[in-house]
Formats: sequence, structure tokens, C-alpha cells
Amino acid sequence: MGATADLAGFAAGLHSVPAEVEHAAVRHLIDTLGVIVAGLGQGVAAQLAPLQPEGDLPLPGRPGARAAADHAYLCGTAAHGLELDDGYREGSVHPGVAGVPALLAEALSGPVTAPVTGRNLLIALAAGYEADCTLAAALHPALRDRGFHAPSTVGPLAAAVAVARLRGFDAARTETALGLAASEAGGLFAFLGGGEVLLLHLILAEVVQFIATILVVMDQFPVVLRDDRGRFASLVSVVG
Repeated sequence: MGATADLAGFAAGLHSVPAEVEHAAVRHLIDTLGVIVAGLGQGVAAQLAPLQPEGDLPLPGRPGARAAADHAYLCGTAAHGLELDDGYREGSVHPGVAGVPALLAEALSGPVTAPVTGRNLLIALAAGYEADCTLAAALHPALRDRGFHAPSTVGPLAAAVAVARLRGFDAARTETALGLAASEAGGLFAFLGGGEVLLLHLILAEVVQFIATILVVMDQFPVVLRDDRGRFASLVSVVG
């Protein structure tokens, strides 16, 4: 067993959460959906929307529809566009942006291995939040000190955990999804010099998780996260 297997096992085995956790998940889901609806109508999201083709997944609270990956990408942009989304100071991440747009697009996309019920969605969201906050806290502040932005480095893994839980992946497939997500994660703190590339950092999680979970279903590219040559080992030497 290792860190990746432990996280994958946690996600695969999470079939219920305490009432207080479910209540918190509802609050965070509603909050993030609210900022998505508001964010879709302005800023970078409003500029991005005309560049995407129409799809079959309806956008929340707005006219139009998008294909799954575009839906997650656009909603992820909107979720942080107003900077009213939730945050976790101890890890310097925004778990709602990592989890909600990915799960929304996944739930709207159709058949998954587990039925998409409201409770299953909340459990998957809780798994994503736990992954995002735990990994980010373990890497903070070393990750930032090395110039890397936690939402785009850790967020893809959290999104992969959330969608893997919603799809009903077992531990092995979840671990593969984590490895694939880690392989694509990244983002530098140089955005502080100006510009809106910060928004692209946060939506990286949405795109990566779609690629990861699709490839896992195809049984392609088994990759492990915790490896001496892996992303986290190379970025943060304090991770044991």
C-alpha cells in the first residue's frame, strides 16, 4: 500500500457519509452552482462561450448546451470567474471548482457504472473535497514556495477522485485515474504578474478528469502517482 492506493481505496470504499457531511456537501454544491450561474454571464466565461460549439448538456441557469468536456471547461471558468467560490486556506485550493463542474458534466452525460442519485452525487463531491483539501494541505506551503499553483496541481486529482466515485470505480481503476490526472497536472504562480490565466489553472481539473476517466474505462495507460519519478515527488521533496 502507498499514498495513492490509500486515497484510491478511500474513494472506492466511500458509500455513505455522516449527516453533517452530507449537509455541508449540499451547501457547497448550491454555493458553487450559484457562482457558476452568475459567472457564465460575464468575464472570461462570457468571452469563452461563443468559441465553443453547441452540445447536448444544458448549461445551468443559462441558455445553451455543451458537450461534456466543454461543459465542464466553461462551468469551471465561470465558477472562479467572480472569485466568490469556496476556498481552503490550509492548502490554498478551491475544492468547489475542482469538483462541482466535473461532477455536473459527468452526471448529465448519461450512463455510468453507478446510478446517479442525489445522494451518490453528494458522496462523490465529499470524496473530491477530501482529496483536494488533504493533498493540498500535505503539500502546502512547499508547493507554492516552488512556484506551483495548488488548484491546477492538486485539483485534477480531486476531480478524478470525485468522478471515479460517481462512476463506481474500484480502487484499482481509481488509482489509475489518479496517475493519469497527476501526469497532466500543473500550473505556475507566475499568473500573479497579471492576466486571467489563473482561470485556466482552475479549469484544468475539469478537462484532465474527463480524459483520465475515459482512458481508465478503456484500460489504457496505467500510471501510478506515487513514484520516485512522479510529479509530486519531483516537485516537493518533503513528501515521503
